[in-house]
Amino acid sequence: GGISLSAVTADYEAEWYRLAAETRHGALPAPFDYEGVLMTSLAYPVLSGDRLIGVTGLDIDLGALSQELSSFRPMGTGRVMLLSGAGRWIVHPDSGLRTQAYGSGPGSAELAAAFASREPRLARLDGDEGQGPLVRMFLPFEMPALKATWLAVVDVPEATITGPVNRKTLAMLLVGLGIIATALVIVALASHWMITRPIARALSLSRAIGAGDL
Repeated sequence: GGISLSAVTADYEAEWYRLAAETRHGALPAPFDYEGVLMTSLAYPVLSGDRLIGVTGLDIDLGALSQELSSFRPMGTGRVMLLSGAGRWIVHPDSGLRTQAYGSGPGSAELAAAFASREPRLARLDGDEGQGPLVRMFLPFEMPALKATWLAVVDVPEATITGPVNRKTLAMLLVGLGIIATALVIVALASHWMITRPIARALSLSRAIGAGDL
């Protein structure tokens, strides 16, 4: 319901304090577990001229952020996750993986490229059992005021992406087959009237002449 500012004795070696104090700039330390709650801090130095007085900041419960992002369903079947600048999971369907590193598994090369270039990268992954292959997009986004870059990870089943294309391709194929079938029928009818009937009549007249009917 409101904001209160209070003075506390700090652990001066803690990342939330040290980053802001050393850089004299806003900082976003790595998420941490606080009494079973995944949190992060927005930290800013308090300066008087060039003199550091202290560090002020705001602790944020990442559980609410996790619930919000987990509710998103890109293209109806996808999911959204979040990685910190250190490549550790902040939002993931498996709560046991939160704060854990992405690792060297599938997509790690694309992840490294996305962080290095600050540009989106795509990877193709084998999905969970019964889910089929996934297309994974790494989307880095920068927070200049905090000198931090985090990364959104969006998974969408490949079938969801290719499904509309496949359906359109099938529809075009069926239409094409229909056109070909119609053309063949027209050719068959035209052949009957323009070729088969005249030849049959010519043969009939030839037989009549051969029988002496001149």
